[in-house]
Amino acid sequence: MQRCFVQTCLLALSIGWVSLVASPAVLAHGGEDHAEKPAVAAAGWLPRADAASEAFELVLVADGEHGWLYLSDFSSNSPISDATITLDIQPSHPTTVSQPQLGLTATPNTNAGSYRLDWQALAEGEYAVTATIVTADNADVLTMPLAIRAAEPFAHVHSFAEFKTAFIWAGGLLLVGVAAWLGWRRQQRGGAHA
Repeated sequence: MQRCFVQTCLLALSIGWVSLVASPAVLAHGGEDHAEKPAVAAAGWLPRADAASEAFELVLVADGEHGWLYLSDFSSNSPISDATITLDIQPSHPTTVSQPQLGLTATPNTNAGSYRLDWQALAEGEYAVTATIVTADNADVLTMPLAIRAAEPFAHVHSFAEFKTAFIWAGGLLLVGVAAWLGWRRQQRGGAHA
């Protein structure tokens, strides 16, 4: 009787352990708004803006006293390295501390389609950026909004997924330990038929 109880407990522990390993966590939730929300940059990311036309796709990344521009062909997504890019940066609201920066010219970088733009560091606020792009085959003007926000502290949050492997190993070792202990007890009592 006792042996049957122990075997049933071991079977239940094994099934529980296998179900923990094999199934992802599914939690019910409700009351959430699943409507599309504006994109928010994650903490620690540099402010960025992007624009596209039929000819070009341009991404601007603000990094302190300079910006990085990434230019590619819109239809093929191939980088364009031989362009002349001129930017005008204007505060969107007159209360912004920064002054307009006009006629800034980007210089090509060693990476294909990458350009560096030196400027005066932008204060926190909203900006309207106008980029004039000229290549041997094409020319275009792109406009994009750029939001400069104060950096938020990065909050590291732990989840069950970080510890899942440790829990799996601990569960497996526990099962092996219980099985070894039961085998040892069984041997001490006089063999398999005791």
